[in-house]
Amino acid sequence: MTQGRPVGGLRRGPVRARSARCTTDADGRPLDGAPAYVLHFDAGRTPPVRGFWSLTMMNDRQLFVDNPLDRYAIGDRSGMTTNPDGSLDIHIQHDNPGPERENNWLPAPEGSFNVFLRLYWPEQSALTAAWTPPSLLRRDADVS
Repeated sequence: MTQGRPVGGLRRGPVRARSARCTTDADGRPLDGAPAYVLHFDAGRTPPVRGFWSLTMMNDRQLFVDNPLDRYAIGDRSGMTTNPDGSLDIHIQHDNPGPERENNWLPAPEGSFNVFLRLYWPEQSALTAAWTPPSLLRRDADVS
């Protein structure tokens, strides 16, 4: 957004943050710690920001989830590993996905949960829906 007319005595400035809450997977099923999920970003399609982005885990009461890594969010500053083709997978599940995926693991509780994707200083494409986040895909733990 650009500078606009004053609203209630304040000037409207650029959007500093945008967030989206996810409570269901790509098939509309409520998120739960029993299955494993993956959030897959194609190469060059991670959230378009001038600042940074993060994915935050919350339980069904909107509280952080205790976990063995003390990791409550993961994002572009977390040292995640990209796939050979440049894409990025974030593994969202209760059980540790193994040492080769642990850098990209956002631990989930045993029960229901939701995640928040936060974009800080989003680019215009994220504000106009020219870019939309991918759906959270439920997968079997043995699928790579």
